[in-house]
This record gives sequence, structure tokens and C-alpha cells, in this order.
Amino acid sequence: MREKQKPSLSKRIFKYTLYTILSICLLITGVIAFALNIVFTPAKLTPVVRKEAQKFLKSDLATQAVELTFFSSFPEFQLHVRNGSISQLNDTLIQFGEISAGIRPLAYLTSQKIHLGTILFKDATIHALIPESGNPNWDIVKADSTNQAADTVAGEMPVISEIKLDRIAFEQVNLSFTDIPNRTHFDLSGLNASISGSFGKIHNELNLSCNSSNIRFEQQGKVLIDKLAFGIDTRLQINNETHTYQTEKMILDLNGMKAGCAGSVIKDSANNEYTVDIQAGLNIPSLAEVLKLIPKSVIKEAIDVTTDGDILVTGAIKGVYGNGKFPVADLKANIDKGSFQYKGMPYGVDQLDLKMEGHIDLNDKAASRLSVQNFLFK
Repeated sequence: MREKQKPSLSKRIFKYTLYTILSICLLITGVIAFALNIVFTPAKLTPVVRKEAQKFLKSDLATQAVELTFFSSFPEFQLHVRNGSISQLNDTLIQFGEISAGIRPLAYLTSQKIHLGTILFKDATIHALIPESGNPNWDIVKADSTNQAADTVAGEMPVISEIKLDRIAFEQVNLSFTDIPNRTHFDLSGLNASISGSFGKIHNELNLSCNSSNIRFEQQGKVLIDKLAFGIDTRLQINNETHTYQTEKMILDLNGMKAGCAGSVIKDSANNEYTVDIQAGLNIPSLAEVLKLIPKSVIKEAIDVTTDGDILVTGAIKGVYGNGKFPVADLKANIDKGSFQYKGMPYGVDQLDLKMEGHIDLNDKAASRLSVQNFLFK
């Protein structure tokens, strides 16, 4: 009979290595499962978090549950704090439905990157107050805890090649700010925001998108801003090596009126100059929306004004700024079927049509010009 051949040395090494890796993975999984289900359960973790918070906060932290997850949020470790509040005496600074944060520890172990997952701030109401005493209610961190944090930061910092942020999200957040000594009040309702990006030694990127259903601002008993819905959507890229700041889009929306820009700014450190190349635009679909932004304290409610018309403005700024140099600006403006009429008054503007172009060159003022292609006023 022919004897059985033994597996080659390389195959046996591969087999034992594979068994070892699988055993280590099973061991780590078992340890994590044991920790999350036996040691770090919400019932045990919640009182620990409350107790630790008292070491840093002057206020009381109340929360229904604190939970640490890994398998359901793989590959992130996530910490969830649900149905909580921060308050002192009869003053509640923050109420929230959920605050959660995630981190991917393997990113640092494998490539020295800090990879933050989703950081969520949901169903929250913030009451910021400056009372007659002048001591703001958001001064809730104990002084000795800030000193401890500074000492920790002052120590040896770990090597970090990049910080990656998947998303910071604010969902249905309401903010109220009251300054009693200065008789100032500010309300921001229905804030939704999303922030993401990556930050390295050379390349940096930031994405921001946010909107709010209403902004209200009062000063000295007068309403200066009310029923203002706004939105911002932008993407910013920074190259530290070439000193380039670039945005593909930056859009601001105020009650349906949109302004936007895109372009780049490059810094020349040697000559202390900036190369600018920016395009911008403004669209107002109705002059009535502009009138709504003017507070009633400026235009009395008794005055009934009817407005209409569409405004479109586009422009570009291009050139070098610095050392007495200025970039050149080109502007185009168009007003279509504009009107302005006071109720009960015999006069007003029945129609305004305007189309004009401008070229502004501060380096050569003789080259600057303004031309009107169309103008109708009646």
C-alpha cells in the first residue's frame, strides 16, 4: 500500500494561521458580546453616565436610557442617550429625544485615521437665557473640569493622519434665546441640518446643508424679523498645499429668494495676493417677498402695498486682489414686469422692465462701463 502523503509545510502553516485568525475573531466577538450584553447594558450604563456627568456639569443630566451598540451598528461603536434633559433648579437648558455618536476604532488601528460615524441630535429644544443677573444658563461646565481637559490636551498628542466625519445631523431642533437685560429675543424653529467632511494635512472638504421653517427676532419690544424660512447648501474644498479654497456651490434660500455662488480663491503667500474666480447669482421670483422681509416696525401695517415682478442678477468676479490690484467685476441685472402700488393712492409704478449690464475695473477706471439695453417705466 502507498503511504499517505503529508500536507506540505506551506499548507499546514496556512491552515494553522487561518485557525488562529478565526479563533481570535471569535474571541473578540465573544468579549464584545459579553461586554455589551452583560457589563454595558442600559440598566447598568445609564446610572454610571449620570454619575460621571455630575463631575463635569453644574446642572443635572436626566435621561431615560443610555445604550452602547456594536453589532447593530457595525462597524461602528455607537452611544445612544435617549429622552433626556439638562436643567438646574426650575430652568431647563436642553430637552432632547435622542443624542447619539458613533466611531470606527479600526480606522485608527489600521491607518491612524479618526473616523466618526453619525452624530445625531434629534427632537431637541434649547432654551438659552440671560436673566437679570447677567449669568447665562448655558454656563454649566465646572471650572475644575475644564482645567483637567486642558491638562489632558497639553499632554502628548496621538498621530492622526486624517479625520473623517460621516455626518453630524440635527433633526427637528428648536432654539430659543432670551436676553432679559437687553430686551432681546430670538426664535429658530424646525432646524434640520447635515454636516459631513474630511480633514487631512493637505486636502479638506466640508459639506453643509441646513434649513429652518421660521426665524423670529425681537429687539426692545419691536419685531425686526418674522416668518423667515431659510436654507443653506454648500460644499467647500481646501487644499493646504496649493492654498486653494474652492466651492462647487453655495446657495442661500430666504423665503424662496435664492442667492448662490461658485468658484475659487487661491492664495499666493509669497506675494501676499489672492487670485479670485467667482460666479454669483440672485433670483427673486416676486418683489412681494422682498417687502415681507421689511419689519412692520419700519412699514406700518396700515399701509397696504401691492408689489409684483421678477428680479434676476448674475455676476462674476475675476482677477488678482492685493498690492493695489483688484479683480474685475461683471454684472447683469434684469427686472421683469415689476410693479409697486399703494392702496388708495392715485400714483404708483404700473410696470417696470429693466435690463442692464455693468463692468467694473478699479485697475483701469476708464474701462468701467454701464449699459442699459431695455428700460420701461410707467
